Amino acid sequence: YGDDPDITPIRKTAPRATHYESIVKKAASSSMEQGSIDFAVGDRVAHPKFGEGMVVSAQFIGNDNLLEVAFDKVGTKKIMARLSKMKKL
Repeated sequence: YGDDPDITPIRKTAPRATHYESIVKKAASSSMEQGSIDFAVGDRVAHPKFGEGMVVSAQFIGNDNLLEVAFDKVGTKKIMARLSKMKKL
């Protein structure tokens, strides 16, 4: 960099948490609060936004389940169980 006033040194800063990391941390804390809810194919469920539906597939991924739910009014959606805030009916 020398004595050139037009060039400023790059300062290193601490890395910020990414959006993904904040979602993962929030999900982990909320799942601990809610406890584990197991969903199975054929379960009737209620989602706060999508309404009522039926679980048509469930796939274990990490420490969660990827659910495919056929909702009565909005069609089929894929949702992570712990983030969904769904309840069994």
